[in-house]
Amino acid sequence: MTTPRSRWALAVVMLAAAAVLVVGVNLGAAATTWTVDDGGGADFTKIQDAVDAASDGDTITVGAGTYVENVVVNKRLTLIGEGADVVTVRTVASSWDRVFEVTADWVNISGFTMTGATYYNGDGVYLDEVDHCNISNNNASSNEYGIRLYLSNDNKIAGNTANNNGNSTFMNYRGIFLHSSNNNTITGNTANYNYDKGIELMSSNNNTVMGNTANHNNDNDNNNNNGCGIYVWDSSSNNTITSNTVSNNDYGIFLWWSHNNTIAGNAANNNSYGIFLYTSINNNLTENVMSDNSCNFGLDGYEDSHFDNNIDATNLVDGKLIYRLIGASDVIIDSNTSNIGTIYCIGCNAITIKDLTLKNNSAGVFFWNTSNSSVENVNASNNGCGVSLYSSDNNSITSNTVNDNGLGIGLSYSDDNILVDNTANDNEIGMGVLDKSSNNTLANSTASNNEYAGIYLVGYLGNNILMNNTVSNNGGWGIILNHAKNNNMLTNNTVSNNYGGIGLSEYSNNNILKGNTVSCNSQHGVYLSQSYGNTIACNLVQNNTRGFYLDGGSAANNISYNNIIENGNYSIATGGYEWQFENDQSDDVDATHNWWRTNDEANITASICDWDDDPSKGNVTYLPRLERPASCAPTLEEPPAFTTADAAIALQIAVGSRGYDSRWDVNDDGRVTSLDALMILQVAARGIAI
Repeated sequence: MTTPRSRWALAVVMLAAAAVLVVGVNLGAAATTWTVDDGGGADFTKIQDAVDAASDGDTITVGAGTYVENVVVNKRLTLIGEGADVVTVRTVASSWDRVFEVTADWVNISGFTMTGATYYNGDGVYLDEVDHCNISNNNASSNEYGIRLYLSNDNKIAGNTANNNGNSTFMNYRGIFLHSSNNNTITGNTANYNYDKGIELMSSNNNTVMGNTANHNNDNDNNNNNGCGIYVWDSSSNNTITSNTVSNNDYGIFLWWSHNNTIAGNAANNNSYGIFLYTSINNNLTENVMSDNSCNFGLDGYEDSHFDNNIDATNLVDGKLIYRLIGASDVIIDSNTSNIGTIYCIGCNAITIKDLTLKNNSAGVFFWNTSNSSVENVNASNNGCGVSLYSSDNNSITSNTVNDNGLGIGLSYSDDNILVDNTANDNEIGMGVLDKSSNNTLANSTASNNEYAGIYLVGYLGNNILMNNTVSNNGGWGIILNHAKNNNMLTNNTVSNNYGGIGLSEYSNNNILKGNTVSCNSQHGVYLSQSYGNTIACNLVQNNTRGFYLDGGSAANNISYNNIIENGNYSIATGGYEWQFENDQSDDVDATHNWWRTNDEANITASICDWDDDPSKGNVTYLPRLERPASCAPTLEEPPAFTTADAAIALQIAVGSRGYDSRWDVNDDGRVTSLDALMILQVAARGIAI
């Protein structure tokens, strides 16, 4: 509520302002200024009543107070609140409507807080097919949309605050949203803490987005993470995005299928991705500063044109350059090439990249349609992907360290590449051969402590060779094949201490596993699901919780000449091991000519779980069998020394969070207690021997 004196002073000031703001009214008619105050003493107590009484070109001044109404502005009017800090317009309770809905051209609205439209399609202010409006110095927070324009052109949105819009119930949550709206100016606004997007342009062209702050916009959904500071998508073209600050979002600035835009002079800090372009063409990026983002910069797509953007040397990622080569040949990029942050080679040939450290980008090194090139002795860590090859053939990736990435080294639609002597640790996935990539060799590499898999082959690919790799301590599978068929060869790999050893799933058919050592994996040593026609021979499968596990139509595999020993639980009753081989499917399985480390038929039979144990399971035929170790398989190993991890497992058994296993009953008293865990810990520290 205002006093009569303050209302009079306000009216004088606002009349002057209205003369400047109102454009395009009929100058032949005298404009009227109407006053609104919810406490009385003015022309009206409700804003909508003033709008209904006014004529085109009039001004409505609104005094301090809280107005509970939905205002439809259908005339050329100027609405001026005493200030967004003292004038609040709140949508009618339980309304799914807008606080302000503008359906006329040349409307000016300033000095209001517009809030409470939190239901589906609720807006602080909604411009519906209107032009030449000015929405400035308002607070449009805590709605579904803060400020929304639909089919509205040549408007100015300036100096507004649009924070905390959206919630997890509905799918529309933006601070400022332009849909099919062109030639608008979005300047000096703050769009923070919105549930999804700060500022979004959808199918909108020739707009200027300048000098805005869009921070902390994210959807708080760990399965989605698509919140953006500024999001430009769905064929939004010829927009200028300049001098904005975007921080602590999932994506700082994200262009998706949008072309011919200018992205200049923006600061993108502490986001998951700083600036990311996907399937976007002919955009100009200059003088952008990306720093302290999980991935500073990213460029991706699925055809040549998607990489055709102008990204010059004035863009910086953690103070370093985005280095792009397009159609280049015979270029060496090494430690003598100054200040490189990330490298993109598009349609190149015979490029050598070596002796560099490349961190905190979507990719350390990215090849698209690039051949006969090499990446040597590069440390590509803390990226989305350390080294990524897409539609790139006959390249050499050697002696690189790719740690702490989403994917250490990735190949998609890429053939005849050689990956040798690489280290891929502490990634989500160590190395991946994906999407119809064939005839590649991965050899002599280490993939350890990765979250989901050490080496992953997926997507209708064949004739790849995995040889002499050490794959250990991965949270998921050591090596997993999914939809990987036709003569992929896994040979002489050591796969140990993973959740699962080697897995073949979803029609991974006609592959060869030979000479591998698969040991001490906490679930299956070798796992087959819906996979047939594979040759699994001459492997050592030892000391896994399950040696072999087959389910889901995994028939007609050649499983022979393997040394299958000490898998599962040791049984005091039988003097042998249980769960060496489980056939959890209705199909029969041929497992003849294997060595089970015993010639005791009863022990062997007890170690196989098939129809004898469950009539729904198919039979496992193991006779004839080997009477001595298979000479073609790796040398038998004694059970490995206990580690601190074994002590932790013993403690889990002792407190009942894990089932009994005699392997950790080191004092042979028929139970696992904290004393066993202590003894195992001392063995691991070489304090005692047992």
